[in-house]
Amino acid sequence: MGECSDEVGGVGVVLRVFVRSLIAALLFIAPLKFGSVVNTGAISLFPFGWLEWVIAVWPPFLAPVLCGIALLGATVVYPPPAQLRRHWLVPAVWLVLFGVCVLGLLRTTEWDYALLFLWHLLGVFCLAASVAWVLPRDPCLRRWALTAVMTAVFLTLISGWYQVKGGGYAETLEYIERTAEIQGGEIPAEIRDRLMQGRASASFIYPNSFAAHLILTGPLFLVCLWQIGGRFTPSGLSRALFLFVGGGLFAGGLIVSGSRAAVAGLGGGVVIAVMCYPGLKRWRLPLATLGFVCAVALFAFVSRGRTLSSLEARMDYYRTGVEMAVRHPVAGVGLGEFFPYYLRLKPLAAEETRAPHNVAVFFVSQTGVWGVIGAVVLLALPIGFVSFVRPRDRLGGANSLWLTAAQCGLAAWSLHALLDFNIQIPGTVMTVAIIPLICVPPEQRKEKSGQLWVRLVFTGIAVVSIGALWRWSGERAYGVLTRQAAKPFVNIVRLREQSEKARARLPFSPHPDALFAKAAAARGYHAMAAEAYAGALHRTPHRGGWWYALAEQRLLCGDVAAARAAMKKAIYWDPGNSVRDPLEARIRRVGVQ
Repeated sequence: MGECSDEVGGVGVVLRVFVRSLIAALLFIAPLKFGSVVNTGAISLFPFGWLEWVIAVWPPFLAPVLCGIALLGATVVYPPPAQLRRHWLVPAVWLVLFGVCVLGLLRTTEWDYALLFLWHLLGVFCLAASVAWVLPRDPCLRRWALTAVMTAVFLTLISGWYQVKGGGYAETLEYIERTAEIQGGEIPAEIRDRLMQGRASASFIYPNSFAAHLILTGPLFLVCLWQIGGRFTPSGLSRALFLFVGGGLFAGGLIVSGSRAAVAGLGGGVVIAVMCYPGLKRWRLPLATLGFVCAVALFAFVSRGRTLSSLEARMDYYRTGVEMAVRHPVAGVGLGEFFPYYLRLKPLAAEETRAPHNVAVFFVSQTGVWGVIGAVVLLALPIGFVSFVRPRDRLGGANSLWLTAAQCGLAAWSLHALLDFNIQIPGTVMTVAIIPLICVPPEQRKEKSGQLWVRLVFTGIAVVSIGALWRWSGERAYGVLTRQAAKPFVNIVRLREQSEKARARLPFSPHPDALFAKAAAARGYHAMAAEAYAGALHRTPHRGGWWYALAEQRLLCGDVAAARAAMKKAIYWDPGNSVRDPLEARIRRVGVQ
């Protein structure tokens, strides 16, 4: 993976080690702490106390902050490149996606979601740019980064195995029940159901996200074990032993995740990597066929006792997403607007979803025709990244193995992204962004120092990414609000004050108002609840479920006319909601009395 020497670069050793450590540490914690979706909705992930910071996932807004700090460190410590060589095509992918999504702001009303997602993409660009900036001057970063990624993969595998086979889920459920009892609340049904499913998710929120990270990094993990095994004698036996243990751990992790889409993606990734491998020649087709057959067998094993209902539901997601793009081809329905428009346009009996489970539909539905550019650029990355590798390096033993493993993982992740919401998981997207860079052999040439304006531009981008830190106080205030609202006995006035504090610090978020409204309604304060739901809808006017809730609260306050007006909006944005018919009947009954 290249020579490593602290004599390269012309800057102080301490500063070089600091930047290198910063980037490596970020790559290590990425899958361990940022395994949630970009927008967590009403769920607060803000940790309180050192124990939660250690064991719990972190709020996703911190990812672009840390990535911006990494790029800022790179631009301050290392001189700017004299020219942006071909490896800068990798960070450019994420900048293109950022630009495409900016167009999604033209129609959006979901500003909190939209800004979070834009910061997410900007942070990924900053991380990739920091690696591309440093690598030509510090080859040591390659080994450090790869070690960090592989160590994190190993820990997630162990965590996934422990959850399912070692009683980890039982311990988690016991811990949550004890915490809920102390706080006086109840465990949400969706969390209890997820724990009872027995599917491993490791440090991620969803099992499919865990599986997506496995198929992305698994091939590299096996190549890494192959090379480590070669350091022991006899090398053939030690390599076989390392591969047997590592392969069993990887395959087992994929199986306990229960993700059929990941198995299908891995099969496709193996086929693509084998067909692109330069040294196989006539063996390409037989090996690709063998990989496909193995993937089909593993898919059948994971699918035992399960139906294809999830695939049928995805077809509804895709059809509705394409309909959004057809109706609004120029700029889509708006970044963050998939969920409300899906509830409005989906077949009445179709399953609800907040994401289209397809990266192409995700971009096209929310940004229009421009989303096609974003989807093509992202999906072409697995094959296109080898274009900036020198031809003589593609056939060079270890280099060829690393490149093929990277290509296999990237292709598998991209194919899986056509069946899930991978693009919305910061931890795995951050890893995707740097794999092409750390698996490409370094160019053996001296880098000249570039112009000052290059440094200023990238420093400015880093500062903007770090700007996501403004959410800290608001996220913390919302975390306090969620804990207070979960208690059965709480002073409603203090709860409203806390919701107002969180709302003031998160000016685009509807969730402080919506959470207070729900708590107030449950305690019989219907006027307060109606006012809070109206505040939430002022920020996100396309949420059909909240229009239904507002209609009910206004009805309970005796304002039938206002309830009818809210009901009209509710039916428009969510005609298939299960509360529609009984609530309409109540409004009619009260109206004639």
